[in-house]
Amino acid sequence: MGRSFWRETRRTAAVLLLLFLASGATLMLGRAVDSYNPLAPSVMVANQLQKNAYYAQHGVKNDIPDDMEILQECVQAFAEEGIYLSLILYEEDAATVRAASGNYLRLWPSAGTLQEELDVALDFVQEEESLRELLTCISQYPRLVRITGYRQGHMLYPVQLTLEVDGRQRNWRTLKQETVTEVKRFAFSAPEWLEGAEPVELSGDLQYDFLGNQGFDTIRAASSRAFKHAVRSFQKTFHMAQEEHQKYRAGELADFAQDGVSWSANKIQNEDRLLDCFWLPAQDQTALYLSVNMVSYPLYDALQEHGWELMPLFFFHLCVFIALLTRKFWVVSRAQGRAAQRQRDFTNALAHEMKTPLGVIRGYSELMQEGVAPAKHPAYLAGIVSETERMDGMVDEMLSYSRLDLERQPMQPTCFAIDGLLRRLLEEYRPLLEQKQLALYVDVPDYLYVTADEKGIALVLRNFLSNAVKYAPQGKAVRLHACRVKRRVLVEVFNEGEPIAAKDLPYVWDAFYRADEARTRENGGSGMGLAIAKAVLERHNARYGVYNRAGGVCFWCSLAE
Repeated sequence: MGRSFWRETRRTAAVLLLLFLASGATLMLGRAVDSYNPLAPSVMVANQLQKNAYYAQHGVKNDIPDDMEILQECVQAFAEEGIYLSLILYEEDAATVRAASGNYLRLWPSAGTLQEELDVALDFVQEEESLRELLTCISQYPRLVRITGYRQGHMLYPVQLTLEVDGRQRNWRTLKQETVTEVKRFAFSAPEWLEGAEPVELSGDLQYDFLGNQGFDTIRAASSRAFKHAVRSFQKTFHMAQEEHQKYRAGELADFAQDGVSWSANKIQNEDRLLDCFWLPAQDQTALYLSVNMVSYPLYDALQEHGWELMPLFFFHLCVFIALLTRKFWVVSRAQGRAAQRQRDFTNALAHEMKTPLGVIRGYSELMQEGVAPAKHPAYLAGIVSETERMDGMVDEMLSYSRLDLERQPMQPTCFAIDGLLRRLLEEYRPLLEQKQLALYVDVPDYLYVTADEKGIALVLRNFLSNAVKYAPQGKAVRLHACRVKRRVLVEVFNEGEPIAAKDLPYVWDAFYRADEARTRENGGSGMGLAIAKAVLERHNARYGVYNRAGGVCFWCSLAE
């Protein structure tokens, strides 16, 4: 296998890989089309608030969710679809925050420890791995025994949490399972904007519930990559909400209310920020604004849900590559087999061609050595010289063919007028045409230009004309035709005479091949002419051929202008 074979194989593999990546990306991007409307959370929250208002007007007080619960239900509903939200509900202006969604530990009042509810905010935590470990630990229902942090209103921002987790461990002395309490401490860095807040330290058996964007079922899967995305998204949406909150404080809240969407997108993540005035003030109501901060991973979700669809696509491209590689091996194997067979045929033909002149030379030499017919010795010497010259010409043509076949013969493409070349070649063969009394018909227009190696094309056309003159019977005709066809120049050389047998047509371009009827030794030649012409034309990427036409044989070639 040559370098060109492996080069083509690598190119094929690269093309198929690119096709696989392109088709796979197209497939996944099609699956990842995000059709969620950022206004949907506003509609969901507004509907629930209207229900609460209706229940309040009719005296229904039980089982009415408060504002935070409404936001949390909305956030959880979207989280199940792989879209993570942070919602802030404002009244009138940015100074009045009615409720905010997020991930909290809600501390319940307990005797001697806590007199009122407190919400421990987790979204602000910068340490992602620590937050994941904390949420994983919380999913095991540990005891919260100590917490320190900073308090703002009913919100507590933790700096350190201490948990006690009960587990089972085998005592190898007694070979019994024993309950073991493990103490876990989680430390977080306090945000800069809490420097002036009130420091708080709580200890004891603190009762709590987890109020998060997703329930414990997701938290128990904390080792999964999906949960890692969820934690990162919770943090991102929290910081987005803080940025929006600071921006709203710098101006009138109503100035930021809009019915459109502020949208920025890429292939991995889509972010939506929206401040929607969804509740216009009535006589006894205040205006409500909802800040919606949205993060989603549509491509990742598509890979998680539809990634298996890439496997058939991959195996399809792999099978195509294997099929192409097998075909290339087969083609190369056949080409090598044909090359080996051509080499054997060439050697056999060369031996056969050389045998006749060598036999003549040996016969004449033996006759002269034995002194037979001394008067004929000058004729014998002339025959020896003639056969030697013939062998010398044959060797020269074989060397030329070998150089062409190995692509060692340098080519010098130039733009030249092939009509002028044809007329010069006709002048060379005019004596032979007159000697055989052959009629010559020429149909060659002026200004036919081609870009090729002029010496090589002259060699090809000389072989075509030589064959036409050689195999045309006495008194017949030779026709030369050239024309321009679709930005190419077609040259045809036709000679009247016996057609070439159909079984011989595919082989007339082979070295030393002679058809029994038409290519006999009496016509002379080395048997290399058409093989050399074929090699020259193939190096020019030209089209060529031979066919029988009524009354004779036509050789043709087509070259680019």
